[in-house]
Amino acid sequence: MSCACKTDKPIEGIKCTVSNCEYHSGETKCEASSIEVCTADPVQQCSVECKTFRPKTGA
Repeated sequence: MSCACKTDKPIEGIKCTVSNCEYHSGETKCEASSIEVCTADPVQQCSVECKTFRPKTGA
């Protein structure tokens, strides 16, 4: 995946509650230009992670 950029327009239909992510809007929206979601545990496929996550800086 190419590197995501922060935008000023949230991704429609994506809800995010990870407030320590650089792309978190301060509400429940993601302001990344795109996201990549993958299986965190190949045995338990219902467990997923957002590979786009970047820790928030300057907070």
